Amino acid sequence: MLSKHQTTHSQQDYLEAVLVLEKENGDARVNDIAKSVGVGKSSASIAIRNLRELGFVEHGHYGAVVLTKTGREVATEIHHRHMVLHRFLVDQLGLPEDIAEQDACQMEHVVSARFMKRLIKFLEFASECPLGGVFWDEERDTYVCYIRENSTEDET
Repeated sequence: MLSKHQTTHSQQDYLEAVLVLEKENGDARVNDIAKSVGVGKSSASIAIRNLRELGFVEHGHYGAVVLTKTGREVATEIHHRHMVLHRFLVDQLGLPEDIAEQDACQMEHVVSARFMKRLIKFLEFASECPLGGVFWDEERDTYVCYIRENSTEDET
């Protein structure tokens, strides 16, 4: 869960949907938000009204839904988590896109900040490690490369 702003998983999904729709379409309308989140228009309207009352969005009658500064912070954080998790699941674990998308959407809400920090560092490091193996170095607070020695020579 996000520590800076206490929001529910559902609220985070709506905020992320608004952010993504703004990027893709230039604005976020209730109908599009409903489709993105997978609910009916009336459910989306109620959720948007609640987010407006909490200060996460602005929404005029029949207008676009716009993130407030606080809403944008939460939406950006949750979207970043989603993208990092999705990348890990596809690139490192080799999951198909559709499964990675579903799993990332679930995981983004529950993993700790410490987990995300380490995962981001791991992904950055793994993409640059020419040796093929990585491990977490607690003392350095980062991942390091290592070469796996072939132990078959000692086996008889």
